[in-house]
Amino acid sequence: MTGWRVCMDYRKLNKAIMKDHFPLIFNDQMLDRLVGKEFYYFLDGYSAYNQIAIAPSDQERLPLHALMALLPLEGCFAMHLVIKRSEKTNLVLNWEKCHFMVQEGIVLGYKILNRVLEVDKAKIERIEKLPPPTSVKGFRRFLGHGRFYKMFIKDFSKISNLCAIC
Repeated sequence: MTGWRVCMDYRKLNKAIMKDHFPLIFNDQMLDRLVGKEFYYFLDGYSAYNQIAIAPSDQERLPLHALMALLPLEGCFAMHLVIKRSEKTNLVLNWEKCHFMVQEGIVLGYKILNRVLEVDKAKIERIEKLPPPTSVKGFRRFLGHGRFYKMFIKDFSKISNLCAIC
């Protein structure tokens, strides 16, 4: 065993919290919404995860303090509002890592370039350098890397199912 894995049963938490009328979007849905835009804005906060305060009464319900948000940004005016809201709520942005009105960038490990979603070549190089799996666990790890880019691999589910049988 190489380390501990945290497993949590969130059923009681799910019963205790108020239902969210604005559920988080799936990664593939978010990527679909991003592709095809002419310009992109990338904002980075200094330790942003640690900047968002959680009410003490809610902290016990969120042992890992997982918080994620997707802000639909349309146009310069919306970006102006996001920056004003960041200042108002004391969310400190790392201006060296922020990019405005760019036509390409990396989002969730995928590269958006020329209004098209592409594979991040750095990730592919990392997968190519992986040693051949020598155990079931190693094989599953390798398949996990492949699953990340399954939308670019024709018949990936058939290939991975065949491999799982072996």
